[in-house]
Amino acid sequence: MLGCLRSDYMFDYDEKSQTCCPKQVEVNTMAAGLVAVGTQKMKQLHAKILNETNMSHVIADLPDNFTARKLAQCFMSAWNLYGSDNAVIVFLVSEIEWNVFDQRLLEYEIYALAPSVKIRRVVFDTLVTSMQLKEDRKLFM
Repeated sequence: MLGCLRSDYMFDYDEKSQTCCPKQVEVNTMAAGLVAVGTQKMKQLHAKILNETNMSHVIADLPDNFTARKLAQCFMSAWNLYGSDNAVIVFLVSEIEWNVFDQRLLEYEIYALAPSVKIRRVVFDTLVTSMQLKEDRKLFM
């Protein structure tokens, strides 16, 4: 079992002290959606916004953002711990999936680390008919 959390932050500007700092606004249990915010592109977006709001002095303090790669590494660690080259990483998706592009980004990051790993997208509602739990408690699809 792999457990990952995603914490979401926004900048809070205090007019009185004229300071800007990140504030946590949300914590998500494992959700691959919005993993695209875990890229250097988001850092570039924040830098652009800070430039446009005359806060360019804060840009040097923006951290690098390699969350998508790190999340892919987490998936690969779980895959490696399973101990079988035949293991498959499964993305459980909705019939109508709104986060497909974020999920694909994560999928591509996993493939960049290990091109031979099998990844399958499975619609949640089809699990009952497509899986089988063996006596040794291994789940097959």
